[in-house]
Amino acid sequence: MAMVKKINIEKPMPRVGHIAAAFGKYMVIWGGYSDQSSSDHYMRQDEIWVFDSEIKKWHLKRTTGEAPHGTSGACGVIAEQFLYIMFGHNDLGNTSDVYRIGFHDYKWEQVSFTSATSPAPRDKLTAWIYGNKIFTFGGYGVPLNGFLNDHGDYFLDSTTVPTGYCRGWNNQTTTFDPRTSLWSNPACSGNIPPPRAAHATALLMDHAYLFGGRFNEDRLNDLYSLHLPSLVWTKLHCQYEVPVGRSWHSFNSVYDTGTLLMLFGGYSHTGEPLGDTWLLNLADMTWNNITPSHCDCPHSTESDASVRLWHTAVNGSDGDVLIFGGCRGDILDWSIPDVHTNDVCIFRCWPRSLRNITLDAVYSYKGLLESEWSSLPRSLSNKLYIRDAETYTDQLSTNTHNENTTTCSIV
Repeated sequence: MAMVKKINIEKPMPRVGHIAAAFGKYMVIWGGYSDQSSSDHYMRQDEIWVFDSEIKKWHLKRTTGEAPHGTSGACGVIAEQFLYIMFGHNDLGNTSDVYRIGFHDYKWEQVSFTSATSPAPRDKLTAWIYGNKIFTFGGYGVPLNGFLNDHGDYFLDSTTVPTGYCRGWNNQTTTFDPRTSLWSNPACSGNIPPPRAAHATALLMDHAYLFGGRFNEDRLNDLYSLHLPSLVWTKLHCQYEVPVGRSWHSFNSVYDTGTLLMLFGGYSHTGEPLGDTWLLNLADMTWNNITPSHCDCPHSTESDASVRLWHTAVNGSDGDVLIFGGCRGDILDWSIPDVHTNDVCIFRCWPRSLRNITLDAVYSYKGLLESEWSSLPRSLSNKLYIRDAETYTDQLSTNTHNENTTTCSIV
């Protein structure tokens, strides 16, 4: 029988403005801030939290090396077994630094650039990876003068001028090559979106789709696509009802349908935290306001668990969209306390795998079948032991390696 250990099942602190990235069946969380923290409102930079979407358990990894400052509004992508953290806002203001951490040793390092110039510091931008390059779009930060500024527009936020720390919105598309550490600001053509921040993008095949965001006093509900091989932007027009304008929302492709994108939550142009969910069908360019076939919020005690803004969302390995963190209240109303969350909501938009359905059935008959768990392959029995009474086997990392080599080092 496999040996088991007791572990303390913890959860990350409630937060907003963090990053999340998908790595096989895992959702990786770093950074963000919370006004509910007992000390500095930025989250500890030496902590990475990993959520296993199959067994719905968190795992905390303590990291070493030169970690980024505590940051909010950064972007994070996974490229070649490394998590890259880029841009954001910290106690020193906006930053354009890039850090990475490998899942083989959990050691941070700052990335040195080989290009002569790099993008201006900014936060609330989006990023995705395509063709071995990391793309970013937009954001809110300092003026572009003196930084990488071959293409793109900048609009100054006049309310920041009296503070002496000028900031504003941009519509730059930039790329970073992890292999050469080279930045570029390529020319785009077509109907380029206006400057914005706190927008959301979804990658689907060779297109990046952009929805909403804030520009000046407006929270937008426009929709664009970027054809990545040609860098041509197109403004898309939808039929019938469309979602209200918003910022701080999420936008994800739905499994491998090739035609569906899911929009969730955010902050409306009227200052309302949102909890609506929309599916965009690219085949006929129609939006549908839907209730997911199943939304699972493990351990949630909140009646309004679906209302969120400045949360994160990633695609799980079982056809789900995993939502973590965010704010449930009006984040810009200083007269009331923020209500940050650390719940995970799982939107099930696709049938679950037969393996996971079977594991659930085996666990539901624990009293009858527990004595037989040890006869299962270790990759399966470990999942049952972890679910049960906060236990796991010494061989977890090795067994995960045997099951799926692309996620071997995450735990």
